[in-house]
Amino acid sequence: VIIKVPRPATEEVKIMTKGQYLVSYLWPRQCPDLLKALAQQGVSALALDNLPRISRAQKIDTRSSMANLAGYRAVIECFAKLPRMSKAATTAAGSFPPAKVFIIGAGVAGLQAIATAKGLGAQVFCNDTRAVTKEQVESCGGKFVAVDFHETGEGAGGYAKEMSAGFLRAQKRVYSKVIKDMDVVICTAMIPGKPSPKLVDSEMVRSMRAGSVVLDMAAEMGDLKAGWGGNCQLTKKGTTYTDAKSGVIIVGETDLTDRLPAQASELWSMNVINLFQEIGGAEKLQRIGELIEDDEVCHDLLVTHDNRVLFQEAPPPQPARLPSIQKLKSKPVVGPESMPGSPTPFTEDANPFAQTVAERDEELQRKKEEMAKFLDQVYFVLSLAASLVLCVAMGEGMAARETRQLLVFVLAVVIGYHVVWQVTPSLHTPLMSVTNALSGVIVVGSMLEMDPYKPFSLGSGLAAAATTLASFNICAGFYLTGRMLKMFLRGTGN
Repeated sequence: VIIKVPRPATEEVKIMTKGQYLVSYLWPRQCPDLLKALAQQGVSALALDNLPRISRAQKIDTRSSMANLAGYRAVIECFAKLPRMSKAATTAAGSFPPAKVFIIGAGVAGLQAIATAKGLGAQVFCNDTRAVTKEQVESCGGKFVAVDFHETGEGAGGYAKEMSAGFLRAQKRVYSKVIKDMDVVICTAMIPGKPSPKLVDSEMVRSMRAGSVVLDMAAEMGDLKAGWGGNCQLTKKGTTYTDAKSGVIIVGETDLTDRLPAQASELWSMNVINLFQEIGGAEKLQRIGELIEDDEVCHDLLVTHDNRVLFQEAPPPQPARLPSIQKLKSKPVVGPESMPGSPTPFTEDANPFAQTVAERDEELQRKKEEMAKFLDQVYFVLSLAASLVLCVAMGEGMAARETRQLLVFVLAVVIGYHVVWQVTPSLHTPLMSVTNALSGVIVVGSMLEMDPYKPFSLGSGLAAAATTLASFNICAGFYLTGRMLKMFLRGTGN
């Protein structure tokens, strides 16, 4: 029995002999020549990467074990390279928000990355083509970013499948809006037996801020012939570099699990031990060819035996879509026009209204976006009209003095809001002292507005409320200012 982590090289296969058992990653869909070479040597090969996704096989699933470690390590690598903290913080010098992380793919690696990034205080977003992963993402602390397109991505065995062109266009529009605001993007999307999906193009990467990080865990299966290193177009397999045009750091390393050698070795070896126990030990291993008909695990794992290639790739599933308008059939339409002497029947080739599902869905998406923009404009006009009506009504029903006071109040609120939010965070402590002084002026003004002869009138009630709130603001301001000053005096002996 030969147990090997990476797939064997051609020179290694040549020295193998008939009757040997090889347990390794073989990637049978991508490496058919390797399977033929192993079969010619008489080697019985068990492909760990071809394990079925069933409950009984979970304890044998080395890919899930390694993906779990890789998802954790991916987040650590990104934050080690990101030139800022991952979590939000507030100090005497100011405050800053948490880092934003976008994770593409909610498989084992993606979910572990979500949990790790969330544990480090980051704000995490995630997208997956499989709608069933939404609850899993939210349970790990992430926010699910949905693509508004009627297609699901569930494929055979629980893996994702290739999506239609219409879905990919809708997905690209969503990614273009989301990625430009992210500090970290981690790509984990892979499809068994296929090149890595092409999801993050160069324009998306170069819309990010300089110093941001893109880590591509799908670099192992990048479509190099099409110019894509992985899920990201700019990925270079096994390389970390900084894009000269944008300053974005792009990580294409494929050895993330190797950077956790102790735990990776422990988990991988335990998976292999569980495999031999599941088969039934050495006695049944020699009769594994007899088990493939009755045992689902052995049927998928065993890819070569008795000088034969046993692996058979399942046909790819067709994209699942909701009912939509299809192309008309080429057979004539039953109706008056099909009677003798009638014009040529209406066929699909002559049908100017025939649309593919992708074109139809894309048109519906465009109309939905146009309707959303139109409704926003309608809401704005209605809000403006309501505000004008309210102002006119208040002007007609209020006294001149009250109108002037209301105008001063509104202007003070608007100007004060913009003034306060434009202040540099390092000046927040001096600003608090200024607001304390303003609150003192408010207390004096509101006390003067109190009418001792009408203590229960509306004006007296508002004046009392203003006095109370301003007084509370003064007390809280002095308390917080005192605490900040103690931070500066700490360690000075004062």
